[in-house]
Amino acid sequence: MAFVNMYTVLGNYLSSPTYNLTAEQILYFRLAGLFGMLLSPLAGRLTKRFEVRKVLQGGLLIAIFSLSSMGFVSYLSLLVMMSVCFVIGIAISVPSLVSLVGQLGGKARGIAVSIYTFILFLGTSIGPIISIYLMKIGGYAQTFILLGMILFIGFVASLFIINE
Repeated sequence: MAFVNMYTVLGNYLSSPTYNLTAEQILYFRLAGLFGMLLSPLAGRLTKRFEVRKVLQGGLLIAIFSLSSMGFVSYLSLLVMMSVCFVIGIAISVPSLVSLVGQLGGKARGIAVSIYTFILFLGTSIGPIISIYLMKIGGYAQTFILLGMILFIGFVASLFIINE
C-alpha cells in the first residue's frame, strides 16, 4: 500500500502549482525509482547474512524515514533522492516479508502467501483512495508524514514476530 500511496501523492504534488511538472516529467521522475528496485535481488543475500526479520525491519526503517522526510523536502533533487531511498526500503522489505510469511506459514505456506497476496492487492486497491482523502484533509507534507506513520505501524508489528 505504501508504494502506491507514495506515488499517488507524489504525482499530485509534482503536478501542483508548487512544481507544475508535466505528465512526462513526472514519468521521468518516477523512473528514478528503478534504481531503487535494482536492489531488490540483494534482499536474498542480506537475509543470508542477517536474519529475515532484521532485513525486513531495516528496509521498513529506510522506507519510513524516506517517505516521512518527503513531507519536509522542497528541493526537487532531494525529492528524487528520497523517493529512490523509499523504493530501496520497499525493495528490500517486500522479498523479506514474503520469505518470512512463507517461513512462518510452515506446512500452510501456500495459504499464508495467498492471504498475504490478498492483503497486498487490497492495500494496492484502497491505497489511492486513502491518499486522496489524506490530501484533502491535510496538505502534501502532512500526507507524506501520515503515510510514514502508517508504515511505522507495520514496523512496530514486525517487532512482535516470534522466530521459531
